[in-house]
Amino acid sequence: MNEANFDAPWAYANVAPYMKKDANVVVMAFLSDEGWSEDDLEWEFRYRKGARSYEKIMSVFQNYQIKEENVSWINPSATDHDRVASMIAKADILYLCGDNPEVMMRGILSLDLHRTFLEFDGVLISDACGSAICMEQFDSIYDWEDEACNGMGLLRGFALEPDYREDVRHLSRLLRDIEMKGLAVFAYGKDGGVIIDHGHYELLGNAFTCTQYDLDNIYNALEDAKQREAYYGNDWEE
Repeated sequence: MNEANFDAPWAYANVAPYMKKDANVVVMAFLSDEGWSEDDLEWEFRYRKGARSYEKIMSVFQNYQIKEENVSWINPSATDHDRVASMIAKADILYLCGDNPEVMMRGILSLDLHRTFLEFDGVLISDACGSAICMEQFDSIYDWEDEACNGMGLLRGFALEPDYREDVRHLSRLLRDIEMKGLAVFAYGKDGGVIIDHGHYELLGNAFTCTQYDLDNIYNALEDAKQREAYYGNDWEE
């Protein structure tokens, strides 16, 4: 998914079969602020009961009739490997969220949780950044960083472009993944996502796939995006 809105009409019917009302849910939420690993007060401010992020995420699960007392929260900077691994192992649904995939990946490695994720056999739901680190490699959120970052490798054989916008940056990535890496691409924006279940996939909302057969259309869209960017700058929105 792109964010905590997978209870919206474009997703609900397809997601509902995975959301049992008696499920044990664990939310693992990362912060990307400078010094986040020491700033537990900031995490509490954002994810305490009544806070905007807390209520937004909680409301999604409640709309699937999952009770608040069945949802546990993990602050990765304020716990240890054994506690997190135990919580994940007992979870039926794990929601992985944050706003910087590099920070998230560092947190997972620092807690030595890679194998824990590989062995998790429940339902894994992630936002845009969480989805990125599920791949073998992912792109940095920083424009100046060209090298791919290593992810957990939970998903393989395709590329993922969450938080998609039809701009130069995203279209260039589509072309790179298809032409240079030979991969099909799943892409989706704010109101979209992909369900992947034992090798089968289902597109939700505004999600779409791109392959080598779409290259001409992508190149044309890239030229249009370059012209928009030259005229409007990077502030243009579709």
